[in-house]
Amino acid sequence: MRDLFKTGEIINLQKEGQYGFIKSDKSADRKKGNIFFHGSGLKEALFNDLEIGSVVAYSLEENPKGRSRAVEIELLPLVNKQKTWRIN
Repeated sequence: MRDLFKTGEIINLQKEGQYGFIKSDKSADRKKGNIFFHGSGLKEALFNDLEIGSVVAYSLEENPKGRSRAVEIELLPLVNKQKTWRIN
């Protein structure tokens, strides 16, 4: 089951393993912890396009072990360094 249209910020990237973690914008999701993602979950962007602080939209999917992971990840454009547009 997927939960659509969440947004968050990349807070950790592991370039070698092509995975990282997203901090959700929603407080209810933040209580569950940071969200794992793998580069294979990117929708259009390339893993090398991501940076810490990048704002993304994503869906959540439960893996076979019952843990949530981000999929269908899309890089959202930054308006400027201090303000970002987010879909909530």
